[in-house]
Amino acid sequence: MTVELWVEVVAAGLALWAVALSIPRPPALQWERLFKVGLSVVTAGRVEEERGSTDKQAQQEWADRVLGHVLWHPAGRDAEAKLSHARLDEIPVPALSGERVLVEALATIDGPGPRLARMYVDDEHARNELLGDPAVLGQDHDPAVILGPDAGWDHVASWDAALQTVLSRRMDGVVLVLDGLPPALADAVSGAVDGLRCVVAPRLPDPSTPTDETHVEAFFEVVEAALTADSDRVVIVAAGRSVQRTLATLVAGAGLRDRTLAVLSVGGRIQTPEFQPWLDEHFDANALDTELRRTVPYLHIVDVDPADPLAEPWRVQRFPQPPAHPSGRQPVEVVDLGPLHLAGVEPLVLARGLVLLLALRLTSQG
Repeated sequence: MTVELWVEVVAAGLALWAVALSIPRPPALQWERLFKVGLSVVTAGRVEEERGSTDKQAQQEWADRVLGHVLWHPAGRDAEAKLSHARLDEIPVPALSGERVLVEALATIDGPGPRLARMYVDDEHARNELLGDPAVLGQDHDPAVILGPDAGWDHVASWDAALQTVLSRRMDGVVLVLDGLPPALADAVSGAVDGLRCVVAPRLPDPSTPTDETHVEAFFEVVEAALTADSDRVVIVAAGRSVQRTLATLVAGAGLRDRTLAVLSVGGRIQTPEFQPWLDEHFDANALDTELRRTVPYLHIVDVDPADPLAEPWRVQRFPQPPAHPSGRQPVEVVDLGPLHLAGVEPLVLARGLVLLLALRLTSQG
């Protein structure tokens, strides 16, 4: 083969590669998408349970409870930037389906609050995903594929005994440690599934420094008392400033880290100015590593006010992704579950959504 022909072949190959990169692909499992659709399905079940029907009034109530509170748009990546300054030249390549149209629409609207309403309430793509048939999302986002046939979307909506049996089995040997959750949410999580093992950490006094040794020791004592078998494992669900105590406890306790399967922050105060120095010193691959060299997911939900969604930077409520271990391993996997208007979601709905998400995540981890 001549050099000229080689050049032509390579050029043709590069052209095909460029075309392939420019074509949006259907997403694989997206944890935020699964979580948000799950919340909507649970809400639909609650409305049907309360009203005893699925008539037009019930459907409208479902939409009112979901849209503007459960914030999800399939093309809404980098949502904070889109709400702040929608610019076409900032869209990563390849663009998601509908992303350019969305950004063009947002660019004509002044203010983050109205932009949020346009993206999460009025947009047909958001409404279709949250209020449409969840089966159209495919097997990647079908809980029955991960958990079993009794965990399909119909079971999730009704939150029936069959689903609870599946969730209880998948969460067997797991203790949920609830740190700083609002009492109504903590009660709802504890009662979401029959047999679910939960323990509530002592509330932090206000004012206080969450990382103080006394608060960390109080956390340790509650968890140690709840772990009754060597095989028991821990999932920590924390909120507000208590997330800071959770992180300090994990850094201080190698044994607890080894038994922790996941950490979930619900509107946690993480990258705040007063806590950032502690994070810079302690939130790294060495301090958070485990004896078995596992990767532990750190999931976070950003609580936003739809009327003023950019009141503070969203990074305040996000876990930073620490650099990898010198060996190349990453002990921490940060999972962004996106924005949510926590005050607009019924505690029972949020609790069921969180338990479902955790069961799916732990099962998928193996």
